Amino acid sequence: MTTQEYEEKLYTVPSGAVSEEPSIYTVVRCETCKELLVYSEMYAFAEQSETYFGNLAFPAQFALSKGVPEKVKRTYHEAVKVKNISHMAFVVLARRTLEEICHEKKAKGKNLAEKLSNLAAEGEIPKTLAEASTLIRLVGNAGAHASENEITIFHVWAIDDFIKAIIEYLYVAPQKIEDFRLRFESFSKVPNENV
Repeated sequence: MTTQEYEEKLYTVPSGAVSEEPSIYTVVRCETCKELLVYSEMYAFAEQSETYFGNLAFPAQFALSKGVPEKVKRTYHEAVKVKNISHMAFVVLARRTLEEICHEKKAKGKNLAEKLSNLAAEGEIPKTLAEASTLIRLVGNAGAHASENEITIFHVWAIDDFIKAIIEYLYVAPQKIEDFRLRFESFSKVPNENV
């Protein structure tokens, strides 16, 4: 028998500030992928419904920022939709996401392997991400073609981490830096007499 502890505090993200508002947590198992889902709803706003459980608290959903090109974003989101349903479909769509990235970056080459090599040679991605992109391509190939190799959830998790790292490096981080730079420029124009 396991003992569960419960504490009536709601931690908001990302500040860690505490709210004393009680919440209702509902744990369910997805009928499609059989994974656990945790929903959270503040008690004061909780609906009495057998089909509405509040906001999805776990697993956390990865949202792509505004700096990611629409086709890359769309293809990645298609992959995420099938992540827990079909491992093969996920890795194939992750590979397709790489193709969209290469197309958007105008990488040269007659196939995906050459285009990924071109991205690395041009300095668009560092060596470690070039290696990750090769792994995504190879596992995606295994998922797309008849193979003795079984694609497991561990492959899916690794490929998802790799594709997110590549997207973060190419699109998200540069956009965050640009946004911060613009804010800093306006901040630095404010005179500060205490300096």
